[in-house]
Amino acid sequence: MILLTCTFGTSLFGQLKETIHQTFEIDDAASINLDLTGEFEIVKWAGNTLMSKTYIELSDAKPSILNYYLKEGRYELIGSAEGERFSLVAKDKTRRAIRYKELTCYEYTKVVIYVPDDFVEASATSLVRQTEDQADASID
Repeated sequence: MILLTCTFGTSLFGQLKETIHQTFEIDDAASINLDLTGEFEIVKWAGNTLMSKTYIELSDAKPSILNYYLKEGRYELIGSAEGERFSLVAKDKTRRAIRYKELTCYEYTKVVIYVPDDFVEASATSLVRQTEDQADASID
């Protein structure tokens, strides 16, 4: 897994923004199961790995608060393979409200999951690899 982080903090108590990229080797996985927290979107791409891009916006907080939650893994995704099944799971599924002194900080997150283009959605939280035979049959 590769973790790249880019921080763009504005004023001391303004809006903080962060984007986290993670990549996961899925090898010959026949299915992908997602167990994520919050809003997410699935996008097909020509790559052979699974990539996630997590957008985070935090308002009314100091940069040190966002940095603390980043280090604690609040927004981290964990990938694991079991046989032909790959699972992508949110490390922190509860995500309690972020409070600073008397203030509750507004938090918005969205995860974009880039999956190889030979996967098709089986449900809102699972994908299966489409074989060449299945692809040919859908064209006929």
